Amino acid sequence: MNPKYTPINCDFYDYFEAFTVKKQVVTIVYFNENENTETVESRIKDLYSRNKVE
Repeated sequence: MNPKYTPINCDFYDYFEAFTVKKQVVTIVYFNENENTETVESRIKDLYSRNKVE
């Protein structure tokens, strides 16, 4: 597991699931490997876990 990983709230994850099922366009803002923010607008195609981490 990545030592920087912080689990997200289950209720927040439910929103991702709902957006995925409804095929809605969402705006996602995240930190890249340089700790700068990135913004993407797209549809979430699928959600999965790797090594028991979302």
